Amino acid sequence: MYRDTDSVHFYLLDFSILKAYYICMWSFSDHIIGRIEERDISKEEILSIVNNSVDIITVPSNKDETVDLYFGEINNKFILVVVNRETNNLITTRKMRKNEKAVFKKEVLNGKKQD
Repeated sequence: MYRDTDSVHFYLLDFSILKAYYICMWSFSDHIIGRIEERDISKEEILSIVNNSVDIITVPSNKDETVDLYFGEINNKFILVVVNRETNNLITTRKMRKNEKAVFKKEVLNGKKQD
């Protein structure tokens, strides 16, 4: 027998599995853990950016061919996350610089106009 409460339980279970998958998909380096604490950035904000849950721009690093730079905005914070794409290791994070924020805003705004 199907009840409405059954679908709620399945939804909660699905959400829990999805959240666990996202957390397991990425590994947080010791370095990024320290930067998160120093810079008032949460693990959830980092995961929202690398999982494309918010508007992001991803750019390959010009210093290391295995690294991508994820630029994203969440909770009125403009955040950069440095990620090793081969190992899914989250290397470090920081707030965007002024020029990075200006480019991010312009690109995201342009992308939304095209939709």
